[in-house]
Amino acid sequence: CVPEGCQYADARVGGRQASLTQWFSDSSISFMLPPGLGASQNVNITTGRRKQVQALEGFFTYDAPVESRVFPANAPTRGTLALTVHGKNFGTQATTARNLAVGETTCFSVNWISDSHITCQGLQRGTGSYKEVRVNIQGAITEGSQNGGRMNPDGGLTRAFSYDRPKITGI
Repeated sequence: CVPEGCQYADARVGGRQASLTQWFSDSSISFMLPPGLGASQNVNITTGRRKQVQALEGFFTYDAPVESRVFPANAPTRGTLALTVHGKNFGTQATTARNLAVGETTCFSVNWISDSHITCQGLQRGTGSYKEVRVNIQGAITEGSQNGGRMNPDGGLTRAFSYDRPKITGI
């Protein structure tokens, strides 16, 4: 492909259109990645007048979702609870969040707010302290970051949430 014939360049990652695609040579193009989520994404590069496609199957993996903190970090033991999980790489749309669990208890409704915020509505109250918080986003369990809790090698934040201690009000 010579520069006069390679005026067309296009790139797609995981089926999503990349932006700012530029052809530089037979072996070099650049582009801005589209927002996304997931491992082993296909990359399709199209160049030249004849729009020849080069398919790279499973070539690219987006960074895994990461939790950094949970708010509130503690709550009373009765009623239902709303939690917000802060982090990054939570995806690009409301359909990406699949479930959120505190310990063994799963949220009734998980709402995607942004790439860095997910909320849990209707978590049943419970007991105990230092509960792990895990978010499952399109099959990827979040990794924990160092601030706000301890990282769990299997994903999620350990020691991230506690129910309030019981209070003795009389004898």
